[in-house]
Order: sequence, then C-alpha cells, then structure tokens
Amino acid sequence: MRKQGSLVRQWLLTAAPTLIVAVPLVGLSLQGDERRRLYRSAHHYSGNPIKSARSALRNVDAYLDAGNFRPIGRFAEGLQHGVVLEASELTGMAPHTTLGVVRLTMVLALSLICAQIVAALARSAGLTRPKRILALYPLALGTVLVANGHSGALAQFSFVFIGAVAVILATALAVARDADMEIRGLRWHEPVTMSLLGAATAMTYDLVYAAPAVALAYGAARAGASRMPLRDSMRTAAARRWAALAVGFLAVFIPVRIVIAQRCGQGSCYQGSELGLSSDVAELAASRSLTATPIEGWSHNASIIRDSGGSLGLPDLFTTSLPALLVLAIVAATAGAAVRMGAQPSTARGPLGNTPGDEEGTDGRRAWTRLAAALVALGTVTVVLAALVGSLSRWAQQTRPPTGQAWRETLLGQVGWSLVILGVLAMLLGLIRSPAVAKAAGVGACALLGACLTLTLLANSRLAVADRHDQVSAITDQIASETVNVDTTSGGNARRCELIDRYTELVPPHLWIAGPGLRADLDDLMVGRYGWPFCDPARKSEAGQ
Repeated sequence: MRKQGSLVRQWLLTAAPTLIVAVPLVGLSLQGDERRRLYRSAHHYSGNPIKSARSALRNVDAYLDAGNFRPIGRFAEGLQHGVVLEASELTGMAPHTTLGVVRLTMVLALSLICAQIVAALARSAGLTRPKRILALYPLALGTVLVANGHSGALAQFSFVFIGAVAVILATALAVARDADMEIRGLRWHEPVTMSLLGAATAMTYDLVYAAPAVALAYGAARAGASRMPLRDSMRTAAARRWAALAVGFLAVFIPVRIVIAQRCGQGSCYQGSELGLSSDVAELAASRSLTATPIEGWSHNASIIRDSGGSLGLPDLFTTSLPALLVLAIVAATAGAAVRMGAQPSTARGPLGNTPGDEEGTDGRRAWTRLAAALVALGTVTVVLAALVGSLSRWAQQTRPPTGQAWRETLLGQVGWSLVILGVLAMLLGLIRSPAVAKAAGVGACALLGACLTLTLLANSRLAVADRHDQVSAITDQIASETVNVDTTSGGNARRCELIDRYTELVPPHLWIAGPGLRADLDDLMVGRYGWPFCDPARKSEAGQ
C-alpha cells in the first residue's frame, strides 16, 4: 500500500506543472472539424467498439482516396466521441467540457511517458537515482506546453494529436528498455511483437510515421549516454528490436504510400495529408521548429488576445481567483522542485559502470555531461522530425502558416524542445565544481523555469479568453450543451433552432462544418437518442403561443 502511495505521489509531482498550465484549456469550445465530427461519430458508433472498428475497416478505401490511411486512429477516435457524449449525458457536463477533461488526462499520460524517457537516459548516463533531473524536467515540459492557437494538439482533437505523440514516445520506450541495452539475441516473441507494433504505427495517424525514427534516435541516445561503442550498440537487443519494428512499419507504409501517390496523382487528395517536396521545405521546417518554442507561443497568443478585443495581462493572474490559485500552484510546484534539487545528490557510476562516485565528483560531472548530450541530441532530432512532418504537407506549403501558429505536429516539437532545454540546463549544472554553487544553481534553474511556467499559464489563459470572446465559439458551446441538457418544450426547440440558424449565418457555407451539415448530424443524433430532432421547424411557431 505504501509503495502504491509513493507511486501516485511521484505521478502527481511529475504531472503537476503540465496539468496546471492545461487547466485554462478545459473549457475551450469544439474546434475545426470536431465541431461536427463529435456528433456524427456519436450517432454512428454510440461508443460501440464493434461499430467503430467495422466502420474504420469499411471506409479504408474511401480514406485512401482522400490520401490517408488511419484505420486504428479512426477506430479510436470514433469510439472516444461516443464515450465523450455518453459521459456528458451521465454527468450533465457539456461535451466540450468533457473533452477538456480528456485533454487533461492525455496531458497527464504524456507527462509520465516523457518523464520515463528522461529517467531512462539518466540511468544510461550513470545516474542511478536521478531524482534531481526528474525534479527539473516537469517544469521544462510544462513551460513548452503553449496552446498557441486553435489548430494545435492542445486545442482540437486532443485525444488524437496528444495520443499520437504519446504513441511515438511509448514506442521508443518499448524498443529500448533497460534490459534491451545489452548484447543478446531476441526471444521468439520479440520480433513478432515489434513487427506488429511497427505495422500499427503505420496505421494510426500520419504524425506517428515519425515513431521508428524517434525510436532509433532514443536508442542511439541511450547507447551514447552509456558510452557504448557503435559496434556493440548495433548488436544489442534494442537494435534488433528496432529492426523488427522498422520492417513491420515499412511493410505497411511503402505499399500504402504507393497507393496514395497513385490516387493523389488524380488530384483528389486532402492536402493536409498529401506529401510533397518543394524548395520551400527547408524554410518551412525552420518556421515549424520555431513555432514549437515557448517564446513563439507566448507571442502568438498575445496577438490573439489583442485581435479578439479581450484583455488578460500578467496582473490578472494574481487578482482573478482561479488564475491566482494556479499561480500559487506553480509556486508550490517550483518550490518542491527546488527542494528536491537541493537534496542529497544521486549516486553515479563511473564510465564503465563499476566505479563509485557522486554527482559532485568527477564521475558525477561526466554523467551529467553525457546525459546533457543525450538529451540535446534526442530533443534536436525530435524537433527536426516534427518540423519535417509539418513542412512536407502540401497544405503547409500552399498556405504557409505563420511562425507561431500551432498545427498538428507542434506538440511533438514542443516535447523535443523540452528535452533540449533540460539538456542545456544539465550541461550548465554539470560544469559547476562546487557542490554549494551547484545546488544554488539548481534552485535558480527551478526559479527560472517557474517564471516561464507562469508565462505559459498566461498564454493559455489568453487563448481561453479569446475563445470566449469569439461568437462562433460561444454558439458552438451552447449547441453542445443543448445536446445533453435537453429541453423538450417548444421554447427549447425554438432556442435550438435559433442557435443553429445563427451558427449557419456565421460559418462560411463552403466549409465542411457549415450549418446545413452540422444541423443534419445534430438531428440524426437527437432523433436516435431522444426521438426528436435538434431543431423541428414545424414546432417553431408553438413557442409564441
């Protein structure tokens, strides 16, 4: 029981900074295609996994025509939307609020997975009890989680987008576990399991195509951190497991991309999924890399709040109740991290793993240096891969989203930057020879990250305020509430009709989420669940009688 309590406490310490900055995003309205797809999926699948799986398989050919192949992702997304609506009916929360809770849950899962990545690299570098670096990392990760705009993972399709990043990192963890960083052959089931995992990464979501490359970089970073010779690293179980993963991935990826290339050649593909090479890729990749930095996120959200006419400055964080409580939570998390940074240092092994030492000794400083190099290397590769995923999209090449505006790949780049930030701090701390100065510097690093964490909270709060000032978002929220808190009277029907009519006036008719299509999906959903449409024109006149 004590062990379980300690584990929960460790989870809370790890996830607290990221959850704090994500709290303002709980009430964000439905964004993009999710404004319609939630109701459509809930009607068709009703949270039934068999229906969702059957639909995902049945529509594979149609989606290939559109330029993407995501049967596993479509299955999970359809199932999630049904569960969200059912949970909303059970609790009385509006669906967009329930999705906000899902968003927090996904942020929690991502935080724990990222912490495992850092802990594994620390162990490879020789830090046997890396409590200090694990105290610092949650602050760095929370700092980069800026929801810069409504088109990124932290604002729309969070289950899919955050889940994609979690799958990428979990795949890396599965490929190069501690026991796999040894020279040994594979048991019979390991190549089978890894091949199936590789095939699954090619069928989940386009962003997950980066999983084999990230896994390779992670395994190489672990080998480099432990100073393992290249020849030996290629003979480890991790290298063999990765090879099986790559084979399974390519066995699905290559034929699917050939089919998609043939069909996209006819000009019928969704440009967001269609890949293309152009002279703009390098410039776009640089822009997408910068977009994932917290500074660009802070700046972008400041411009959003100015354009919306809203007002939320830094003083408001201290004078408004919930933001003030969140700032106090940041102070507590930062203080806790500072205390752990100043605690008794972890022990460290020597370069060969058999020389005792500590973090303030020569071996300890070398361990921190190796860890810093591994973090920076893995983080840089992750940032570049994420930027390439974004810049190779024909949609990005044609629309050229401005630097600072998040898209579906931005979260993976943000995770990469969190590793780079941590690596730079570890490098600086590892260079300090005086134990007292090193501890003071660690506390200072916590304070710096705590201040940056507050700026990220401000940025996310600004996006939430801007969302509340948007007319379409406000009406979208009211529509969502009406789907679970149903007023059966003629007055309720008139109110719903007025909402959908107003929505239709505001949303351009050429969009997939335009009023007529949304209205049809809402009517189907309501008829299937309650026996009457969302808006019955025949009953409009009854409200005034």
